[in-house]
Amino acid sequence: MGGSSSKSKNAAAAEVVDEGAAVSSQNGDDTNIKVSKTVLDWGLEKLEGNVPLHKAIIETITITNNNHYPVKYRFEPCFPREFQLNFIPEGGEIKARKAKVIKAKLTVHSKVNLNFKTTLNIEGVGTHFLTAKLRCETGVFGVDPTSLDMEDDEGVQIPIVLGELKRAFLKNGGIEQEGVFRLAGEQNEVKQVKQQLNTKNYENLPVDVNCTATLIKASPCRFSLTVALLDLVPRIADAGA
Repeated sequence: MGGSSSKSKNAAAAEVVDEGAAVSSQNGDDTNIKVSKTVLDWGLEKLEGNVPLHKAIIETITITNNNHYPVKYRFEPCFPREFQLNFIPEGGEIKARKAKVIKAKLTVHSKVNLNFKTTLNIEGVGTHFLTAKLRCETGVFGVDPTSLDMEDDEGVQIPIVLGELKRAFLKNGGIEQEGVFRLAGEQNEVKQVKQQLNTKNYENLPVDVNCTATLIKASPCRFSLTVALLDLVPRIADAGA
């Protein structure tokens, strides 16, 4: 019985050892330290996309030391106003050929959508960056643009919602429309389409290019908006020539 139990423990340990991303050393080489995750999202799918306010939620991370000697680790603290993130324990020692499970405890104080990086330091070895994703609002307007899903547009990353609006604008002859981006779309239609886009439903976008142009101008990312519009400027100029 003892031998069977010992084998089961060893097998479980081996599974942990093989899991995760290797921590990079200062010269960029992989090391014998592995971290089970590179992204923390606290199970957003199970939370229906929204992190609850004023309620602690926990995600676990496993750090595995495949070396024949112990190593010390520590998470760099971060103190934003909108939320509190604690790693338990935030620092300590991982014995040789052993793994340690860390709890990432998150409490959000105000509605916020953002991505941020937190740093895990392994003494004498290197660093590992974890991307934490916070989603308290599911819309695409009025949120941190870095928290939105992105796509490639002529070699530049822009929010998907902006790409969809740009395609609808071109499909419906926006570059031939006189006064486009100067004339506002019909207010009720703009409001209805904005509500639709906030649910990430990109089907059947409006035919009215003034409505589409108004929503493009309300896009959540100014830099991406500039790139998208600069791509359209020569086409609009050619159409008016």
